[in-house]
Amino acid sequence: MAQPVQQSVIESLQAAGLCPRLHLNSRHPGVVIPEFIRERFKEHLIIDLDPAWPLNLDFDAHDGVFADLAFAGQVTRCTFPWRSIFAVVDRATDRGVVLEDNMPTQIRQLLASQGRTASLRPVQNAPGVGDDPPAEPRPMAVAVAAAPEPAPEPEPAPELEAAAPEPEVEPEKPVEEAKAEKRRAAFKVIDGGE
Repeated sequence: MAQPVQQSVIESLQAAGLCPRLHLNSRHPGVVIPEFIRERFKEHLIIDLDPAWPLNLDFDAHDGVFADLAFAGQVTRCTFPWRSIFAVVDRATDRGVVLEDNMPTQIRQLLASQGRTASLRPVQNAPGVGDDPPAEPRPMAVAVAAAPEPAPEPEPAPELEAAAPEPEVEPEKPVEEAKAEKRRAAFKVIDGGE
């Protein structure tokens, strides 16, 4: 079975050091996410696969994308079937791919009523996506803000300890002087009798 285009784009973005952003239908059968997220975002959930977080990202040719994601401080093992993902883009530039066959009817109708299409600028060098951007690139017409993550609790400031005074360091002696002192220390002084 050929690799799904969504996986190809995700891996290409990651290989380029970019953050893949998934646009998906959270109500699609097989999507596993917290219920309050499904209710809030309905047919258009945006998920950033930020490599700075421990996602434990995994792909299955039949079942889709699996990732550990945090929602309201709770980590959930999420599942996104390939048919639920209708766009994969770079978070910073919105370059990516749209799979119109996977797009929810409501989003497609909304775009049609506004006389727009869900065209994206292709990701550079992504397999199956194309290598050259179109002459007039258009940003995705259905972009929606992602769910705000709660701000992390600030960590209490560590107690500052008084810095111990640094020991005084004698300046280094010139090499010749150090050798002379070493030779002098080797001699014993014998107090002779007079």
